[in-house]
Amino acid sequence: MPEDQHQPVNPRSALLYETERAVIRTFTLQLQDRNWEVYSAREPGQALSLLGEHHPAVALLDMVNPAMDGIELARKMRAISPDLIIILLTGYPEPDLVVEDLHQLVYTYLVKPVRIDQLLLVIARAQQDLAVLQENRMLEQKVEQLRLELKEARQAVELGAAGGSATEDESLSLHRPRGRDTGGLARREPHVIASYERHMRTTELKQPPEPQPPPVSESPPTTEPTEEEGAEGQQAEGDKD
Repeated sequence: MPEDQHQPVNPRSALLYETERAVIRTFTLQLQDRNWEVYSAREPGQALSLLGEHHPAVALLDMVNPAMDGIELARKMRAISPDLIIILLTGYPEPDLVVEDLHQLVYTYLVKPVRIDQLLLVIARAQQDLAVLQENRMLEQKVEQLRLELKEARQAVELGAAGGSATEDESLSLHRPRGRDTGGLARREPHVIASYERHMRTTELKQPPEPQPPPVSESPPTTEPTEEEGAEGQQAEGDKD
């Protein structure tokens, strides 16, 4: 399993995987004189155990080892500690033979014999590069988090807009002309139905009012009296006198 990202790592700590005791002693003394913690191993299993126990910042791996070569051990260490600075120590004078196996596996290689000032300079540059890498990784995580939050916000807005459109469709259905199947369209294109309703209301306002019939009076109609009716009325008036 990968190393815990919150596990504290001493930047001035190194794991040395080497077969020659003289080389181990020389590197250990020189690094300790410069306030470095050094853990040494001659077997791959021991090296992996020290890596999991002490979490060093740098691993110096001997390229040639009968038990396991440095490149194979580097693969196992990289799986345990992704940010481990791995430097190969090789006796090959032709580095091109090694470069093919270094891509995204080790930071660099150094050809023996290695001077301590050269080693410390390479380690310092590797630590600077690692700091930039970790900062970029942190920024990428923040960007990804912001992207997820923006996606959730957009989904919330879309859900809110969908709810508002449904309410508008229900309102429009009360005024929709009969005989027109616009229900499916309203669900798909609510703005089209809204425009249609506005057009219909405007058209109704522009149409002239229909002519209304004349009012009917409730009193009986008056007629002119005939000559006979007029004579009879006059005679009746005379009798009264």
